[in-house]
Amino acid sequence: MIDMVRAKDILLDIPYISNTIIQENSPYINKGFSQGLQCNLLLKNQSVKLFIGIPRAWDRELVSIYVVDFSALPFMPHVEPDGKLCLFDLEGVLIDQNFEGLLEQCIRRAKEILEKGFYSNNDSEFAREFSSYWSYQTPKRYMKFVVPENHKTQLIKYCDPAAMLRQKKKEKLVSFENRKNKTEMFATSEPSYFSLWKVSGSQLNGIFFHLEPNDYILPHHAFEKKPYCIILPGRITKEKGQLDAVKAVKILLDKGYELKLRLVGYGIDRYYEFLKDYVTKNGLSNYVEFMEYTDNLKYIREQSDIGVVCSVKEAFGRVTVENFFSRIICVGANSGGTAELIKNQYNGLLYENGNINDLADKIEYLLDENNRSIVNDMLQHAYDEAVNKFSTERVVNQILLLYASLKCKNE
Repeated sequence: MIDMVRAKDILLDIPYISNTIIQENSPYINKGFSQGLQCNLLLKNQSVKLFIGIPRAWDRELVSIYVVDFSALPFMPHVEPDGKLCLFDLEGVLIDQNFEGLLEQCIRRAKEILEKGFYSNNDSEFAREFSSYWSYQTPKRYMKFVVPENHKTQLIKYCDPAAMLRQKKKEKLVSFENRKNKTEMFATSEPSYFSLWKVSGSQLNGIFFHLEPNDYILPHHAFEKKPYCIILPGRITKEKGQLDAVKAVKILLDKGYELKLRLVGYGIDRYYEFLKDYVTKNGLSNYVEFMEYTDNLKYIREQSDIGVVCSVKEAFGRVTVENFFSRIICVGANSGGTAELIKNQYNGLLYENGNINDLADKIEYLLDENNRSIVNDMLQHAYDEAVNKFSTERVVNQILLLYASLKCKNE
């Protein structure tokens, strides 16, 4: 068990913590903490009272931090309805046994969460916490719903099996209400689904509202931390131009930039071995990572800042469009389908195909903090264009129209 006097001394050494007291009796102790501390966290222009709960198994569960007057908080991400701060995702994490370091790290994280919540634009945090927010709302009912394929406001049918439930003999009212709340509802624009679900009961009328957002809230993960990550997915062959990207990154590393290049794809010919040999001989092994191909690049893109397309002749430009959707700023060779997709300095940057120095210059332009607002505008333009032109529904409709026109000509 942690010595609470020692824990208090740790907090006294933190300059933005004050009024620290040890609490033996507190409502929070009932949450399973063996002991706890109360203190004030000093932010820019206000003080927030915290309770720090220390469980017996702190080396496995970590400490918990609560905002005491949580009802006075505006809604902000990473704060649960009871005031608990979601400090870290502990899944798969091995907790260090250094209690002093852990406590200080948790306090710093609590300060960061609250300062962002009070003073910063945290749109990206709201996006990350969207599903978590709804999961904490009570009471709640779950509905199995088939979303209409035609995205428009329309009448639907819904069925609530809970309406047919009756309170059993000797069943307490609380238990009955809980049973009703755990009963799923069903809704669809196609009534035939009710028979597939084997749902009986009255089918009632409802309305499905389709809302088009004025703006899209997306995680702004780009350029948040160093080393900045550049991604180039695709089969590793001479035609894809991975060597150009490696050489451009070397130029920027020599200038002092903190970068990492990830080449994602299979290599099956001599070019792949030549490329790996070039990376080794030029001391780039810590800066160029070869990753096996994956059908799902979402996780890798979430950790990337810039996407490069160095192909000599890119056909449709799928990688470029995927970068647009992922809010990754794209630098592409001024040739083939890439040049048709990227409008230079509007939704990305183009460089002269095969010109390593020009590619390095374009990447350097994106790394310059003075160009952040321009880069953000390009990211938004690229995303809007992807949504408007390359959504699955739109592409399928275009293919069907083309097929219909060809069929008419043949007839």
